[in-house]
Amino acid sequence: MRLSQVRTLAFFGIFKCVPSIVEFKLLQVLILHFWGDEDGISLDITGIWELYRLRYMQVTCNVILELRTQMRDLRSFPRLLHLKLPAETRLPDGIGHMTSLHTLGYFDLSSNSAENVQSLGELTNLQDLQLARCTVQTDNLKNNMQCLGMILGKLSNLKSVTLVPAGSSHVDGMSMSVSGDGLSSISSPPAFLERLELSPHVCIFSSLPEWIGHLARLSILKIAVCELVKNDLDILRGLPGLTVLSLHVCTKLTERIVFEKAGFSVLKYLKFKSSVPWLKFEADAMPNLRKLKLVFNDTGVELESHSTAPVGIEQLLGLEDISAKIGGGGADARAALMTAVSSHPRNPRINVKLVDCMIYADGSSRISVPPEPSSRLPVPGIVIFHLVVHPLRPFFFQLNG
Repeated sequence: MRLSQVRTLAFFGIFKCVPSIVEFKLLQVLILHFWGDEDGISLDITGIWELYRLRYMQVTCNVILELRTQMRDLRSFPRLLHLKLPAETRLPDGIGHMTSLHTLGYFDLSSNSAENVQSLGELTNLQDLQLARCTVQTDNLKNNMQCLGMILGKLSNLKSVTLVPAGSSHVDGMSMSVSGDGLSSISSPPAFLERLELSPHVCIFSSLPEWIGHLARLSILKIAVCELVKNDLDILRGLPGLTVLSLHVCTKLTERIVFEKAGFSVLKYLKFKSSVPWLKFEADAMPNLRKLKLVFNDTGVELESHSTAPVGIEQLLGLEDISAKIGGGGADARAALMTAVSSHPRNPRINVKLVDCMIYADGSSRISVPPEPSSRLPVPGIVIFHLVVHPLRPFFFQLNG
């Protein structure tokens, strides 16, 4: 078999063993997963632009990549549909010339120029936009959030938008978050949007943007707001297809949030994070809710009739699983939550974790957790390399190990 005949290449191993990509002249699918011990690795794709048949490219690694290319090279991928690179990759200017893209990730809002952000508006075929914030720089992020708000209305085919922290910006707590209000005014939001996940570790909105209420196909929503008012609840309950909701309210609640019978008819997962879990579920609320996740503090104080546990959990008749993360001690709050759940007719599973953290009024938090295990392979010299040719199904690949 000649390398020029290969349609799909999947490589898993150390960086120094990455094959010469340009020898695969007819390559359509390229997947690279490699790691290295150096502080930085520069991957030169000057020759990759010759792979004019390339349709799918994904690179995963544990080091920073730098793509040394020119604008004319970006125009040389007329068939490229999927481009996914590590969050800290330094993308060249002119990304807007890759107009065939359906998926783009990750695009760093904290380091890219405003011109490069604006060029995203040229990617009118884009369906999946994966954004990241990789540095602690806030001024550039704020400006790019404003630009993003202006161009999202141009991307009418978008189905998914995600924004996550990565790299040096991913620190404990939320002190590095910026205002998300640059995205609050979108005159024509993408009508086909099904997934919108905006990490609280990156941006927090003053209140829920009104344009979210126009997303009739929205199924997954993750968002953080400074405060939640009645109009925000009306927006949320008016989303007919919402199945997953993750909501973080940063300021301390002064009254209970009441979920009535109306709305949330297909919601299956609810995560609510605030300093206090002052929620109330009325009869027939959220009939399809299966999992409820709570994150809050045990302040040891009950104000008037407000206990430290949600009211009406027994009204959630479809509930199967409850999990809670309680900071600041948590023994009293745990007991109150267990008591509230004990009256549920279906006896749902409950998992309560007491953590050494506090969620503050400004949204910041400090959580002590065990360190993550290393992602490095125990034997760095082992390389797994597999090539597959499938002329009829060029998008199928196999990686054995």
